[in-house]
Amino acid sequence: MKIRFHHILILLAMVAVVLLAWTVWWIKDGVRVTYQSDVGEALETVSYAAVQAMDNWLAQHKAAVKIWADTPEVRQLTTELLEIPRDRDVPAHAGTLERLHAWLSPLQAMSGNTGYLVVAPDGVILASNRNSDVGRRDLLPRKIDLVRRLRDSGVAVSMPEKTYGPVTVATQPDDPTMYFGAPVLDELGQFLAALVLRVDPAKGFTDSLRVGYIGVTGESYAFNRQARLISDSRFSEELYEIGLLDPGEPAILNIELRDPGVDLTAGAQSHLPIGEQPLTFMAASAIEGKAGINLDGYRDYRGVNVVGTWVFDSELGIGIATEVNVGEVYKSLFAIETVISVLTVLSVLLLSGLAALLAVNERRRQAQKALSESESRVRLLLDSVADGVFGVDPDGICTFVNSSALRLLGCGKASELVGKKIGDII
Repeated sequence: MKIRFHHILILLAMVAVVLLAWTVWWIKDGVRVTYQSDVGEALETVSYAAVQAMDNWLAQHKAAVKIWADTPEVRQLTTELLEIPRDRDVPAHAGTLERLHAWLSPLQAMSGNTGYLVVAPDGVILASNRNSDVGRRDLLPRKIDLVRRLRDSGVAVSMPEKTYGPVTVATQPDDPTMYFGAPVLDELGQFLAALVLRVDPAKGFTDSLRVGYIGVTGESYAFNRQARLISDSRFSEELYEIGLLDPGEPAILNIELRDPGVDLTAGAQSHLPIGEQPLTFMAASAIEGKAGINLDGYRDYRGVNVVGTWVFDSELGIGIATEVNVGEVYKSLFAIETVISVLTVLSVLLLSGLAALLAVNERRRQAQKALSESESRVRLLLDSVADGVFGVDPDGICTFVNSSALRLLGCGKASELVGKKIGDII
């Protein structure tokens, strides 16, 4: 079978299109890999800065409570409180409490601090910035565990938890509170009691993570083993609007890191109640003690597609995540890919058009060649006939004449007849 030239052109155009598509895919993949690598490095850098800021803030408060617990004044006043019979109704220790309160007033003045407790080994509160707490054991049962831990390690910290009863005028029940504790030791190094500092995590703890508030949608936040936020959210106003929080309710301890399955910020509604929704991809990985990074995208607790990196401190029981909306972080990449795609389509159309034009021209050339060959064969046939033969169009114009006709009519060449009215000549 004879292969025509235009078939070769079409084949070559198809090969060129395939090669172009492969090259474009390779370029786009390389651009995406490089871009994602840069995004990953940026996220990890921001996450590291957020973790360091949080660690520094924790270390600052641990050091502060330890320094104050080691002062001779706190030791002496704690000893006096331990020697007084534990009767909440008898204000025999009022003077000691006032002196301790005055001595610890600079500690309470630190940013974010909301009060203090002096807790006996059995969990009874010996002193507090709020005198109504004195003598109580049931105020915060979990503080007994804090006392046990600080006796073993020297300093202990509890992650944000609900406040039981108001601590200050500005603090309401159920507001989140953190506790930093250090042992009060006698001259022989024996444990006397625990000095516990109350701290508002919304003022210091959350502020330390604001270094992760990158761009328009980036945030770093902390969460506990139960996958609940223990720092504030950058999107509190948005959380009110989509119904995850009541107006004025803090995000701390009230937001669970669950995947609603839809983008709540776009007005969609999850078909599952919050308690039945799965944990977000990040949270499910983190609470297993795994650090990770995801640059392809997953839904956060708002249902928004994000990229992120996370770490989890199993000793403290706290995780830190840094996330940014996919739409923001990949905006430039999407624009680059769109330009490449448009240029690719235009190139394919140009190649296809060029190949089609060449094929059409080749077909026209082949047709003209065939017509010319056919005319030559017809002329040879007519010239071989002894009779005179000529042709005319509907207007009587001569269109062809053979050599016998020329000879019979006494003409020397065909141009004397072709193109002229044959009636004028014959």
